[in-house]
Amino acid sequence: MAKVKGVALLSRLQMLKEHYGDDAYLKIIAALTPESRELLTGGGVISSSWYPAEVLKDLDDSIDKALKFTHPRAMEELGEMTAQMGLTTIHKLKIKTTPEETFTRVPQLWSAFHDTGDLEIETQPGRAAFRVKGYGMPHRTFCRNLIGWANKMVELSGGKNVSTKETKCVCNGDDCCEMVVTWD
Repeated sequence: MAKVKGVALLSRLQMLKEHYGDDAYLKIIAALTPESRELLTGGGVISSSWYPAEVLKDLDDSIDKALKFTHPRAMEELGEMTAQMGLTTIHKLKIKTTPEETFTRVPQLWSAFHDTGDLEIETQPGRAAFRVKGYGMPHRTFCRNLIGWANKMVELSGGKNVSTKETKCVCNGDDCCEMVVTWD
């Protein structure tokens, strides 16, 4: 069973409240399964502990369902906020002056938050392919979140006019989830 770190869950909840407000937060919490709701609102999630990845999937799906009409880019925005929060504080040493330099340091971050899968990055000048292989709980909303995260990570590394598109997804039968990032 795939697991995620508690910090991934807690930060997502924090960003929801701060960016979308209490009404949206409550709507999202209400849409969760009873098991996820109890875990996420019971005060028992610890940042450094591991939790079933199904809880993150349930949270992501609930966010998308609750916000898709008022905030259709909510998952991408949360990915951008996650990158901004993590890569300018605790993981700021991973960010370098160019995207290419940063890419050599970022793949190790995957295992800090997920106990299955790997992140590989293949680079060319002004372009990179991010590939997630072997993740135990793939879902479309998570890929959208990664698109936002990759986009912001390249911006934080000095990339301009950044654009990120999903080109492969295991949910479509592909061998990996792939996002291609381009920048000036």
